[in-house]
Amino acid sequence: MKTAKQEVEEILAHLPEDCTLEDIQYHLYVLQKIERGLADARNGRVYSHEEIETRMSKWLGKDSLVELLESPAHVDIVRIKELNLNELEEELWTTKKNSS
Repeated sequence: MKTAKQEVEEILAHLPEDCTLEDIQYHLYVLQKIERGLADARNGRVYSHEEIETRMSKWLGKDSLVELLESPAHVDIVRIKELNLNELEEELWTTKKNSS
């Protein structure tokens, strides 16, 4: 397991030289949230698809829920669940480099 310092060094190694402190903070934030989500999943702290539909339909209404489930953001969340952390990190770096 990597130390926090090693994780930060790896993030910095993948960022462009002209990145801002905000870029660094954002990547640290995203990595922390992903790690927390993966830990929750490993420990069984997840909701089934049906539970999410029920919860979200109460807030959004049925039509809005259908829109949300068909949105690109939902597809990305499903893909994140399918990837392991290393593959996800590599994809994040590749996306960041290509968008710069």
